Amino acid sequence: MSPLKDENTDKSQKLKAEDYCVEFRILAKIYEYTEIKKKPIWFSRLVYCFRGKIFRNEISKAEDRLYHWGIIDKKYKDAEGLWTCCYLIEDEAVDFARMLYEKINL
Repeated sequence: MSPLKDENTDKSQKLKAEDYCVEFRILAKIYEYTEIKKKPIWFSRLVYCFRGKIFRNEISKAEDRLYHWGIIDKKYKDAEGLWTCCYLIEDEAVDFARMLYEKINL
């Protein structure tokens, strides 16, 4: 075995979703809904998606941080018959969100 190669640095291995911070996991889920499924996503849907994995208050703080960092935006839309504050990914952050979505196993 080469002293320069570490057995634990296999680049092809995907990290588990729990290995990423809450903000990145939420951004990947928002990307999945808005870009892949083409559906709106809002706070209660995020809470439902992460039930048993992330606490509600952590989701709230993380989406607030993403908003203040300028990665996501909030817009009121008609979602399933109700006007709801939905999340959208800013144009500049779409490539970053796509990269996270491809790396995280949600």
